Amino acid sequence: MIFGESTFVVLDKINLMLLIIDIDNYILKIKTVKVIKSNLIILIKNQTEVISMENNIPKPVGSAVIRYSGLIFDIIQQDMQIGNKIKIFELARRSPGVRVIIVDGNKMLVTKEYRTEIKGWDFRLPGGKVFDSLEEYRTAADSGKDMEDFARDAAKKEALEETGIVIDDIKYFATSGTGGPTVLWDMYYFVADKFHLSDSGQMLEPGENITYEWMNFYDVKKLCLDGSFKEDRTVANILRFLYHG
Repeated sequence: MIFGESTFVVLDKINLMLLIIDIDNYILKIKTVKVIKSNLIILIKNQTEVISMENNIPKPVGSAVIRYSGLIFDIIQQDMQIGNKIKIFELARRSPGVRVIIVDGNKMLVTKEYRTEIKGWDFRLPGGKVFDSLEEYRTAADSGKDMEDFARDAAKKEALEETGIVIDDIKYFATSGTGGPTVLWDMYYFVADKFHLSDSGQMLEPGENITYEWMNFYDVKKLCLDGSFKEDRTVANILRFLYHG
């Protein structure tokens, strides 16, 4: 659609209005419109083609394709149509993880683990991967079952292995993404306040170096704020729990 020199377009979420005005008076008109309805977006076009935003939204063409699989990540590509062009979108996807906020009164169980990626010790919550392989993850994802159910079982398993605690009752708390659109790696957070100790204690895998201790909420908050917890999304969810429960 082509508009003339003295045309400007007023867009909001519901309406498209075209006002033909004298070019010398357009500033006054714009100010008047803004006062009347502050959420309007005003676009001034001088002999410019107006392209519908709907046509500019990427739409998938065909099915996504796994181009590469490593031990942890799948690299996935998807053809997307934008207007009359086809563009390839790419993302990395890995099995989701779990973390468990285990509390006893005003204390929280915190683990301390040596992490090779930071070459040092990190304060963490008990947790790990939901699936041990990408093949298991793909099978579960294709099953149509709720991923939260798989995550809940994994949370209990990881808590037992890392701390020797058997969780009797566990509640879903939150799901946290990576914060970016090109890496799909969800982290499921659960809260447990009913549990008992197993007779076997910790059951760590080769290469795992994990200790744990009970800390009062105030000290946990300090660790979150001073950078002792290196996993930022875990920091966010711990603080959310401490402030809102």
